[in-house]
Amino acid sequence: MPTGMPGGYSDWSFRLTPDAIKVFNEATKRLMVVKYEPIAFASQVVAGTNYTFLAKSQPVIPNPTVGVCKIHVFVPLPNQGEIELGAIDSIDP
Repeated sequence: MPTGMPGGYSDWSFRLTPDAIKVFNEATKRLMVVKYEPIAFASQVVAGTNYTFLAKSQPVIPNPTVGVCKIHVFVPLPNQGEIELGAIDSIDP
């Protein structure tokens, strides 16, 4: 995957890797009110890895309005803790 500037985020990838899907699913598995579907991701290597996912969002209600959001996730180094779900930012048209 091409990368941006050193220490910065990679370019957006619209081909979700198995690792990215695993991170997304682990981070969002307890979210019940809104269903999220990843579309793309970018990552940044730090003392662990930061991920930002571009995702479709759909409330779990009758006749929901589909939206788009960014979901931020931190994956610590091995044996340094759990995957952390950060902010979920709505993207308005």
